[in-house]
Amino acid sequence: MKPEPMISVVICTRNRSASLRRTLDVIGQLSSPADASWEVVIVDNHSSDDTKATVEEFARCSSVSVRYVFEAKKGLSHARNAGLRHGRGEIIAFTDDDILPDAKWLVHISEECSAYPSVSMFFGQTRPFRPGVAKISMREGDSAAVYQFPCNPAEPGCGNNMIFRRDVLNAVGEFDIDLGPGVPIAGAEETDFTYRVLRSGGVVRYSPTILVYHDHDRLTRRAIHSVLFSYGKGRGGYYCKHMMQRDLWATKMCYWEIRYFVASIVKKGRGIAALIHLSGMAIGAAMRLAMEIKGPRSEYSR
Repeated sequence: MKPEPMISVVICTRNRSASLRRTLDVIGQLSSPADASWEVVIVDNHSSDDTKATVEEFARCSSVSVRYVFEAKKGLSHARNAGLRHGRGEIIAFTDDDILPDAKWLVHISEECSAYPSVSMFFGQTRPFRPGVAKISMREGDSAAVYQFPCNPAEPGCGNNMIFRRDVLNAVGEFDIDLGPGVPIAGAEETDFTYRVLRSGGVVRYSPTILVYHDHDRLTRRAIHSVLFSYGKGRGGYYCKHMMQRDLWATKMCYWEIRYFVASIVKKGRGIAALIHLSGMAIGAAMRLAMEIKGPRSEYSR
């Protein structure tokens, strides 16, 4: 019987060693898939705290293969790409340093990848760890769904619970280093990647059994607004990138998103958030336009 493909769990982190330690404690107790091997690849995106020592301690106590990677270039896309290059698995499972996976997270990843061989990319369910926190980077719902182009690439799920087959990289390449946290256009790197997968003919599936819990620390209104602004910048930059390539579907999605948030402004309790998002979109689009005029920094920026 052929063994199941190896899974590389990739965690990108920067100066969040306490949160990372908690995530690793949970990962170290995950149930292992019956016929699949797995490893943990931790990408340290130029941390100045004790992240390396935290990883080394986890590696000493863990029975699973642990790989520490230092990525000096700041930005989540740089870190994600470093994880892709150092991971050995045929299945890449990205999660974050503030995520607590369900005990059977890996088991369900292996089962879903085996059950749906024609699916290129999976997103799992992300629930809040604590009640009452802002629904930031969440994707809830117990009904599975399948996505094919044309569709909204942000709908299937979040980058904190994102899984894909390594051979996807042959079709779409790596993450766009001009998008994502840590660079001026601070978001949408996973949306852009998903869009390229869909555009290439790939199938994306939302699999709710692949479950994680998000224990984020954006607890104040100011912190939440900062995240919303970053998300808006990412969306504006992502749309501008594809619209500059004369992508009609991206243009339509941009129009629909602007129309949705403009309509939200008149609804009680949503005006400020909508304005923040739209402001971010405008700034992100302008920043990306300036980059496009100068020329993209990598082939994946195209």
